[in-house]
Amino acid sequence: MLPDPEVVRALLAAKVNLGDFKGTKEWIAKLKDIDQSQARAFEAWVALLSKTADETMLAELAPGSATSGLDLQAKAAVLLALGRTDEARDSLRLAIKDDEFDGLDARVWVLYGLVARDYGLADEAAALWGRARKAMNQDDTAEWSFALIPR
Repeated sequence: MLPDPEVVRALLAAKVNLGDFKGTKEWIAKLKDIDQSQARAFEAWVALLSKTADETMLAELAPGSATSGLDLQAKAAVLLALGRTDEARDSLRLAIKDDEFDGLDARVWVLYGLVARDYGLADEAAALWGRARKAMNQDDTAEWSFALIPR
């Protein structure tokens, strides 16, 4: 029997909030059995927060598998962690193509801020991060995104 997805997400959130990034691996694997897209999103954010992204993770988000907005956001996070800013920007564009800007959550604005920062656009990055702080936060990964904003 598969575990309850809400319980798995709660345990993942607790591990991340405690800084136990290694401890998330087991729970991400369990979540993959339940919800691939959610699992990839958690894995991408954990990798970005812990600076452990790699090409293998990116391969799992290959064009055929990364089609939802959540998957494309995850792909953008991994690409940013790998220093591939142009590709991250393109993935974000695809992720939000049909969404209203006012309805975007903090993750998107934080990622766009990181793209702007990588391009040397400090004022634009700060404005995007300001928008992230005002955005609707829909889940734990949205809250975690704030940890990526430089102080």
